[in-house]
Amino acid sequence: MSKILNYDRINQALSARISPDDLTDAEHEVYLEKFEDLMVNPPHEVEEAYRNLSKNGTNVGLDEDGNLIYG
Repeated sequence: MSKILNYDRINQALSARISPDDLTDAEHEVYLEKFEDLMVNPPHEVEEAYRNLSKNGTNVGLDEDGNLIYG
């Protein structure tokens, strides 16, 4: 059986324009692979944005007790 993939739909899901739940099973497999790759190797623009948040003290996280902390 041939798997037909719509890479436009996969990219839409990766950019949150459609839900990953709307993808076919085959598209969802590729989506997960691409998503994992983006989490391990984020684009330069994303890394720069996080550096700026940290540098400006505007990043937010949680401590061990689940309380918001600002950095």
